[in-house]
Amino acid sequence: VTAIDGTTLHAEVFWPTGAPTVIFVPGWGMSLHVWAHQITDLSSDFRVVAYDLRGHGHSEPARSGDYSFDILGDDLEAVIAAALEDEPAAILAGHSLGATSIAAWARRRDASRRARAAVLLNLGVGNVVSERLLLRIMPAGPGPGSDGSDEPSRVHDAVIRYVAFGTATSGQIAFYEGMLAQCPPDVRRQCLAAISDPAIHEALRSLTIPTVMISGAVDKIAAPAEVAAIADSLPQLQELIELPATGHMSPLEQPDQISRRLRDLLLGAEPDAPRS
Repeated sequence: VTAIDGTTLHAEVFWPTGAPTVIFVPGWGMSLHVWAHQITDLSSDFRVVAYDLRGHGHSEPARSGDYSFDILGDDLEAVIAAALEDEPAAILAGHSLGATSIAAWARRRDASRRARAAVLLNLGVGNVVSERLLLRIMPAGPGPGSDGSDEPSRVHDAVIRYVAFGTATSGQIAFYEGMLAQCPPDVRRQCLAAISDPAIHEALRSLTIPTVMISGAVDKIAAPAEVAAIADSLPQLQELIELPATGHMSPLEQPDQISRRLRDLLLGAEPDAPRS
């Protein structure tokens, strides 16, 4: 997909053709593979589109050097235009910076024309302390110390577990860590500005489609109280879900729960009554 500034975005499509479409937007420092569980669960029955944010995964670094809030919304619009074909609207699901991208997209567009509903996972606004901690530890990457000890790696993994997860297996941490390590540090650094852009508050008021918000009960990056405050500003909040014992990485930590909520939306089921 070619973005508005000429940057090439990598997208993948999984389908049966003609089925309802869900478009997955990954989070900060991650690739589309963060949605691997949901792609596997849903693609047998629905058309699934997933893409890498600019500078992430297999997408090209920004040709214009722009990683701003607005350009992330423009990128999503380019993917929607390329993916929807004759279908009038899709379900949008974004995690972390991906949820921010959905808000940026809605700010300058008629959201109801291109999307049936949105699912915003682990969306925080302006709280980037934990991301900055990850930014500091990731460029050097994991690995044994110069004395042959694996102590630095253990400390590194412990920080990842504490900051990003509630409960996690070693495999989940390694998977997440691998995505972060593949994202260039300068891209991660520049994308932090988009996460903390105050325009997101205005943008969320423009998200005039049924919206489900999902938070992790022990999320240290997007705390449940912050997610609840954001949810109060949404014009069409359908449900606010707090997943127990879950940190920031809900697509990995609670894959079945996330897939079930998306399946309900894709089938047109009415969400449960709003709850926290």
